[in-house]
Amino acid sequence: MVSQRRPIFTVRGRVAFFDGTPARAYVAIVDADPDLDDLIAAGTTEPDGTFRASFTAEAFNQEAGEAEARPDLYVIVSVLSGTSMVPLLRRDFGKLAFANAASSANGAMEEDLGTLLLPLGRGEKPSPTPGLRSSPGRGKVGARRLRLDDDLVELAVDEVAHHVEALTGWSRLRDGVRFAIMDDFDEPYRERARRLLGRSDFSPDELAWIASFARGCEADVFAQWDQVAQVVLLNRRGLELQGLDCLKVTLGHELVHVGQMRARPDLAALQELVWSRSWRHLLDGTVATVDERREDARLMANIEGYAAYIEETYLARIYTHATPVARHAAAADRRFRTWENERTLPKTPAGGSVEGPVWTKASQYVAGHAAYLRRTPVEAGPVPFDGDLRPAVEPDDLELAELLIALRERARGAS
Repeated sequence: MVSQRRPIFTVRGRVAFFDGTPARAYVAIVDADPDLDDLIAAGTTEPDGTFRASFTAEAFNQEAGEAEARPDLYVIVSVLSGTSMVPLLRRDFGKLAFANAASSANGAMEEDLGTLLLPLGRGEKPSPTPGLRSSPGRGKVGARRLRLDDDLVELAVDEVAHHVEALTGWSRLRDGVRFAIMDDFDEPYRERARRLLGRSDFSPDELAWIASFARGCEADVFAQWDQVAQVVLLNRRGLELQGLDCLKVTLGHELVHVGQMRARPDLAALQELVWSRSWRHLLDGTVATVDERREDARLMANIEGYAAYIEETYLARIYTHATPVARHAAAADRRFRTWENERTLPKTPAGGSVEGPVWTKASQYVAGHAAYLRRTPVEAGPVPFDGDLRPAVEPDDLELAELLIALRERARGAS
């Protein structure tokens, strides 16, 4: 299915060392502008060196007044050396015709960029090419790369749902699910508070805290699945800063949650309990005990970790350039922080203590993802969801992150 209302552009290619062997590399796809170039998409090639990215016209018309019908395209290819990204190659393609699909009835616009040969042999130490940056145009923080509407969401859901169903073994994930594009999360969060707490007589201070929490989520969360309302809430402000492939992977992550809760309704009830307890602590100014937090974190590590496992280990191989643009390390902590963190409490806790470990949302993703990767044989497809798994979540993310990287590379069969 391809949108009839606007063109969808796709580029694909392959990166290789000069002897033709495939290279794992970071590829930035860029539109050349007279002033500051537009970073359309960026991501890492697969072990066979291939990459693919889809985008809409907004991705190469990021400045007010721009109205290009086709991008003035170039790519920058970089490789990782130690902890540094080393830009090695720029290839200019200009105004590609995207003519290979011009006669297609579905309106797809695709170009094959061919093989990009690095000026480097496998195993050689890279030296940066003067004048190149790994991601030109990344400095346009806040630039809109997507125009989110129901038609585009429908296109993206229709495509990614087939992949998620094939990967998980679940079927008909879209049935009965709504996708709501939200300009803010205020009303959904007020409704969630009413449902979880069983009351609507919130004080002005409580309403202010609910609004503040909604604003915090809007800043860093792309989407949320509401099991009770059977709706995926899509954050317009966050997603329009990203590309089309990022939207697809985000929807895929939420569809995994749909499958989890349908396969294990008991988990849906447990998750509601976690949310209810968290909202009570948020508004009461109290904290859960360490044991409660550990129990909640392990449950959520399974739920979120499996979604991350499908997203990052498998969907990321289909959508190589779904990497979010203009994200910073600090944003991850803001996005994934727990409500029990003392910085988010509305006042000094009345009783109890914030001493002891705080398990962040980030650690849940990492721990759960790593737990499923441990179960995955090399070069095998994804393992099924296990609703009874309770990964051990550690308060220190560093060791888990290093383990996750090693396991992910093993699962991808990378050398």
